[in-house]
Amino acid sequence: LRRLAREHVPEIPKAELEQLLWFVDLVHELRQNRRWITPDRLLARWVDASGYLITLDDQARTNVERFFQLLHDITGGRPFALRRLIEELDFVREAGAVAEPPPAEAGDQVQLMTVHAAKGLEFPVVFIAGLNREIRDERPVVRFDPHLGWGARWRLRPSGECLEDPFYEAIQQKATQEVLEEEARLLYVAITRAKERLLLSWGQTRKQGSRTWKQLLLSCWPVNSELPGYQMVENIRVHVSLVNDLVPEGESVDHVGPEAPNVFFPKASPEAQYDFSLAVTALAEFVLCPRRYYLEHYLGLEPPPNRASPATRRGGTRARDLGTIVHELLSGKPIPEAPEEARTLVERFHASPLATRIDAADEAHHEEDFAFELCDVVLEGKIDVWFREGDRLVVLDYKTDQKLPQEGSPRWQAYEVQLQTYALALEQLTGRPASEAYAVFLRHGEYRKVELGDWLADRVSEQLERWKNAQQNCHFPLRESEECWACPYRGNLCRRD
Repeated sequence: LRRLAREHVPEIPKAELEQLLWFVDLVHELRQNRRWITPDRLLARWVDASGYLITLDDQARTNVERFFQLLHDITGGRPFALRRLIEELDFVREAGAVAEPPPAEAGDQVQLMTVHAAKGLEFPVVFIAGLNREIRDERPVVRFDPHLGWGARWRLRPSGECLEDPFYEAIQQKATQEVLEEEARLLYVAITRAKERLLLSWGQTRKQGSRTWKQLLLSCWPVNSELPGYQMVENIRVHVSLVNDLVPEGESVDHVGPEAPNVFFPKASPEAQYDFSLAVTALAEFVLCPRRYYLEHYLGLEPPPNRASPATRRGGTRARDLGTIVHELLSGKPIPEAPEEARTLVERFHASPLATRIDAADEAHHEEDFAFELCDVVLEGKIDVWFREGDRLVVLDYKTDQKLPQEGSPRWQAYEVQLQTYALALEQLTGRPASEAYAVFLRHGEYRKVELGDWLADRVSEQLERWKNAQQNCHFPLRESEECWACPYRGNLCRRD
């Protein structure tokens, strides 16, 4: 278009050409700012500049405003990677593409709806499932109450610890109470939709939350949920079923009535069976050796006592404990009882060029928690430190290895996957790709650069698929390498196939 403007093409009117050039400049401006400005603000800038809203009626303007709000909710009010944003919008669109329920005259049917949508309606039989779902307690950074004023959560540097001021605590307590009251009203609406029979269900989980619909129900309705069979509660006949087993395959129950036995439905067999979340450090250990990952993370075993490291047998600090102490010291947390070995490693890093870059950076963050989805798995973890130099982002991960891993070795490959996953996480957090990533080997005073590129998501996805397939097939093969000689399970729980 700029070339056409210079050549003065007669077929294009000058006014239209100027509009096209203005559009090119606007697109260039938005592209330059996409790493710093949130998507909803970028789109609002284009809408305002183009006068698009003037051409719309009131309903269309409302839809545009709702779309702005959707963008803000998805991105959390911060810059966001375009590819990730498109995936989120596709997910929202697919989730909303639900067929209308069949008409009432269609015969026996099951209608799924939210409690809000069921207001004013009644049904012969009502099912309310998942009463053990935890009631969310939102804790934003800043809260406001017209009577109490402003309150905030303060993040201390450099430790990263979050503290709530007294105003925030008072506002949060009031907001929590309002949420519980609203949830109680919703539960009442859901229960009163039933005309003849009401069926309530919840699961028994290891962590029983105190803020659930189950707790709200049992706090005002004295049902003994642990006693199977019929009970009379406030002149209401209640039947409690405890499901601890499944009906044998091929058997079924023909009818359900007041005197019918408990009904058990066979468990569904999903196409894929794997954990829905995974710590990045655990993924790195899987890359190092699937067999060791299976023993420690899948079975939850610990190394045999007689295979402890020499330092531990001499009364020294365990490697993992030492690593934790070193990480906390490097994040700025004071540990008066820290061992001398840990202090030495920290001082050695503070004298390194990377520490100088962190001190001079535009911003630096320690112990940054994250969680994001990739390949239907939620990856979670904590970045030791990342910092920004202008428009460049740098990721560091501290290592306290006794022995420096060789390039191309299984351990170095595991560290590569770990740092590359951290780089992906940082892109999710900031909306900008990381420029550099380093594994910092504190004992050796060396830091090694990890390769980054547009292929990061594919590399990490490949390892995730291997991990998912291993769980699906329950096959965790031994990866033989020089690491086997130092493995605490060698010759004991781990033997060659």
